[in-house]
Amino acid sequence: MDFESILYMATRTRSSTRTVRKMTTETLAKKDVLALLVMLYNFKFLGLVPAKFEMITKPTYHWRFTSTRLSRSYNLILVIFIMTWGIVTTNAEIHGYYQTTKSSFEVLIVLIKSYMRCIAACFSLLVFAFKANEFVQLINKLMTIKDMSQLINEKTSVTFKKLLWSCIKIHIAFSVLWFIKRFPWNYFEVIYVINSIAYFLSINIINGIFVQYMFFLLFFKLEIRILNETLMDMGQPRIAQLIRLDVKQIRRNKLMRLFKLYTALHTFSQDLSHFYALSLLIDVPEILLALILHIYRLLYQHVENQWYGDLNYPLHIYRSLLFGLLLISIPLSLTIVVTGCVNETEKTGRIISSMLMDPQNAFMSNELNKFSITLTFQKIDFTVYGFFSLKEKLMISIGNVLTTYVMIIVQWRKQTKE
Repeated sequence: MDFESILYMATRTRSSTRTVRKMTTETLAKKDVLALLVMLYNFKFLGLVPAKFEMITKPTYHWRFTSTRLSRSYNLILVIFIMTWGIVTTNAEIHGYYQTTKSSFEVLIVLIKSYMRCIAACFSLLVFAFKANEFVQLINKLMTIKDMSQLINEKTSVTFKKLLWSCIKIHIAFSVLWFIKRFPWNYFEVIYVINSIAYFLSINIINGIFVQYMFFLLFFKLEIRILNETLMDMGQPRIAQLIRLDVKQIRRNKLMRLFKLYTALHTFSQDLSHFYALSLLIDVPEILLALILHIYRLLYQHVENQWYGDLNYPLHIYRSLLFGLLLISIPLSLTIVVTGCVNETEKTGRIISSMLMDPQNAFMSNELNKFSITLTFQKIDFTVYGFFSLKEKLMISIGNVLTTYVMIIVQWRKQTKE
C-alpha cells in the first residue's frame, strides 16, 4: 500500500447507515492485540464502543469495525437501566434513610447530584448510539494516520501497547477509587446496593468518555511529536546526505509527505473535537455542579458540627475528600493532555520557521512556505463547540466558578436561616 492510497483512505467517507471500516495491523505486534482487546471490551461494556469488531487474519491481519443495530440497542438498554433503577432507588433512598437524618436542603443536594449524574450518563450513551458511524470512521482515521507516519519514520512509530495500557490503568484506577468511595461499608440495604450499582455504572461511563478522549489525544500528541522529530532531522542533514545528487528531491518529497500528514492530523483533530463536544457539553457542567454542591455540603457540615460525636467521622472525611479529588482530577487530566497537544503543534510552527531561515533549505522554499501558511490558517485547538477551550485555562475558569457559586449558596443559606 503506497502513500497516496493511504491518504485516500484517510479522506474518503461513506453515506451508508451501516458503515464498515478496516484497521490494518500489519505493523501492529501480536503482543499489542491483548491490550487492544482489553480496552475495546472495557469501553464496549460501558456502551462507549457502539460497534462490532473482529480480527481478520486473511489475506492480511486487520480489524474490521461495523456499526450495528445491536450495539445501539445495548446503549438503549443501559439508558433504561440507569434512568429507572438509578432514579427510583434514589427516591426510595431519600424517603427512607436521608429523610430522617438530613435536612431538606441536603436532601435536595443529593437529588440534584444523582439526577444530573444519571442524565449526563444517559445523554452520553445516546450520543454514542446515534453517532456510531462517526465513531467507527474516527477509529479508522486513527489507524490510517498511524500507517502514514510509519511510512515517513519507521523508527519512531507509535507504540500502541504502552499507550493502550496507560489508558487502561488510568481507567481502572478511577474505577477502583470510585468503588471504594461508593461501596456500602456500613449500610447494606438492598435499595442502596442497587442504587450503588447504577451510580457506579453512571460515573464509569462519564469517566470512560474522558479516558477515551484522552487516549485519542495522546495518540495525536505522539504523532505530532513524530512529525516534529522528522522535521528537525530534515533541518540538520548529515554530510553523507549532502553529497548525494538526489538528496534535494528526496527531502522535498519527504517534506510534502509530512505536510500531508499534518493535514490529516488537523482533520482528525477537528473530527475528534466535534465528536466528543456534545458529550462534554453536559458532562463538564455536571462535574462542575457536583463540585459546587459537594464543597458547600462539606463546609456546611463542618460549620454546623453535624459530625460532632459521630464514630464514623474519619470515614466521612475520607470519603468526602476522595470524592472531591476524583471529581477535580477528571477535567484536570483532560486539560493537561489537551495543553500538551496544543504545545506540541506550536513547536511545528517554530521548526518550520527555523527551516525557512536556513539557506540550505532554499531549494524547497515553496514547500516550506506552503507548510507555514497552512500552520497559520489551520491552527489546532480542542473546544466544546467554541463555548470553551479544553486547555489548562479551563481549570482557572472552574476555580473561579466554584469560588463564586459556593459563596453565593453560603450567603443565600445564611439569609434564609435568618
